[in-house]
Amino acid sequence: MALKPIITGIVDAQRRYGLSWIGLAVLVSLGNLFIVPISRGAPSKSAQPAGSVLRMDDRGRPQTLADELVKRDDPKKDIWDSEYFSQVTNGQLKVLSGLLKEPNLIGVETVSPLIAPNFTCSQLRPVGLTEVFNDGTIVVARSDEQSRPRREYVGADGFVDALRHLAGGLGDGGDIRVKVKMHRVVKMDEILKTRILFEASNREVQRGQQLNAEWVAHWTYPTAENDNKSQLVWLGLEGIFEQAEFRGPDGKMFTDCTESAMKANDSYAKQIVPGVDYWVTRISHVVDITNFAHHGIAVGDVNGDGLEDVYVCETGGMPNRLYIQNIDGTVTDISERSTANWMEYTSAALLVDLDNDGDQDLVVSTRPMLLVAENDGTGRFRTHSAQRAVADSSSISAADYDADGDLDIFVCGYRNDLISSGPPVPVPYHNATNGGPSSLLRNDGNFVFTDVTKESGIGDQNDHFSLASSWEDFDDDGDLDLYVANDFGRNNLYRNDNGHFTDVTTEADVEDFNPGMSVSWGDYNRDGLMDLYVGNMFSAAGSRITHQPRFVNANDQQTVAYIQRTARGNSLFASRGDGTFYEVSDTAAVTIGRWAWSSKFMDLNNDGWRDLYVVNGYATNDLPDDL
Repeated sequence: MALKPIITGIVDAQRRYGLSWIGLAVLVSLGNLFIVPISRGAPSKSAQPAGSVLRMDDRGRPQTLADELVKRDDPKKDIWDSEYFSQVTNGQLKVLSGLLKEPNLIGVETVSPLIAPNFTCSQLRPVGLTEVFNDGTIVVARSDEQSRPRREYVGADGFVDALRHLAGGLGDGGDIRVKVKMHRVVKMDEILKTRILFEASNREVQRGQQLNAEWVAHWTYPTAENDNKSQLVWLGLEGIFEQAEFRGPDGKMFTDCTESAMKANDSYAKQIVPGVDYWVTRISHVVDITNFAHHGIAVGDVNGDGLEDVYVCETGGMPNRLYIQNIDGTVTDISERSTANWMEYTSAALLVDLDNDGDQDLVVSTRPMLLVAENDGTGRFRTHSAQRAVADSSSISAADYDADGDLDIFVCGYRNDLISSGPPVPVPYHNATNGGPSSLLRNDGNFVFTDVTKESGIGDQNDHFSLASSWEDFDDDGDLDLYVANDFGRNNLYRNDNGHFTDVTTEADVEDFNPGMSVSWGDYNRDGLMDLYVGNMFSAAGSRITHQPRFVNANDQQTVAYIQRTARGNSLFASRGDGTFYEVSDTAAVTIGRWAWSSKFMDLNNDGWRDLYVVNGYATNDLPDDL
């Protein structure tokens, strides 16, 4: 289809570059661009298939495909009535969330506009929860559908009681936060049936609480008689209800100490705090500055004092920063003295010992060069090589793949050019093979690196939009294997056999067709085998649309399954010990990580079990919970 590259490029702009309605992406990438009449209260304008009639805009110019797609960002004008219904019901859910944030406002007068005359609901916070974890600091209690008692609340008075009981589980603190995500819409004869992820949290003086649940809600259809609003007919729990509590000062497991650690440095107030939105209006795009850049950090002891220091990658036109840690936990900016304050667009960095002299050297991925610099032991660096990149890189990792005693470098390639800074154009969206090639660089000593991508076997199927990589000896044969998480499609597991790699992704059952963004290895079940966690993207809108009969019936079963998976979220694969894995994502309850740019196995509470920490979000600016 000739238009597919254009379509997917526009769609990815919606996904990664701040526009709304992510679910449209998986649809238009298949070329499914027909407008049909909308039923049940949604706008009912019919239209010709997109592109079949030359339309003019209000200035007399021909309308483009981009114009059509922008119009469809308004659910009232698009083909998917599930999104219109989602918009209508989400308005009611926002009101409900507001009441839970201010429990004193819960009353018959405030809940009545939300519910139909025949409304009923179940208990939204079950009693008699079973404690499943307690280490004295973290307490987790759950109930499932089989174990919890049945109780129904009727009408406005009943709904008031149910909501007050739910809010009572959050305690008395003043920091109540509520998040709801409607991820499924089913049209039935008389009602709309929706599935909603519910999270609420609060912090008190000595504890913090969080409630997690999935709701099933039945709604009336929006009509002109009720101001095009839907009302709740039924609201109830489905699956597991979970209540978690953290016992500690201010109810916080972690405290943000960024300002206290960095405020003594001029660069913190002048460069870091203003943010990219400030600088993008003051620095020319010629130097490769962009609002939607991807910049990492590297952590390591650069001056040999036993304290971890931080190297911060910056966008084009801004100097990279090196902050060394002081004994009191504050940091000092030594960027200029380090000579590592390059001003090129920098996506990633590593602090690793490349020459085995005991100090941390520096690898920096810039456009268009991969810089390798030697540390003199004090945090001052001398650039030894500037290898021209073959693709726009997104991240780098290091491992001794050939067991010769020094660290080699793997560079994840994202785009297949070094010029574009706008959204990529993956073809096809769910299994793109037009990304930039990744590179394996062999360390030959004295800071000389040789590109061995092809001869090592990694050149096979090396055409994805790669975002992250992680090394682990998953088959316990003594050499390090490599997993690569790719955006827009299947990932790669390369088995290392004495320095030569074979792509065993399919036979190992870890393809994971998803927008892969991060990867971590860890033995989560303590069976002595390394398991695999892949961070992807959860999209409520994508889940809603890809489960609509109109979408399912228009495409083959395998494609539908792939596209549905791209919106599902993260994946956990448990090792069988024979070189293959089986998926346990749902049973382990680890799929919902939002947009999981980084994920890491770690033991947060020192109990010997590997926990998961997931970094998510995107261009949030001042919004703390947009995803």
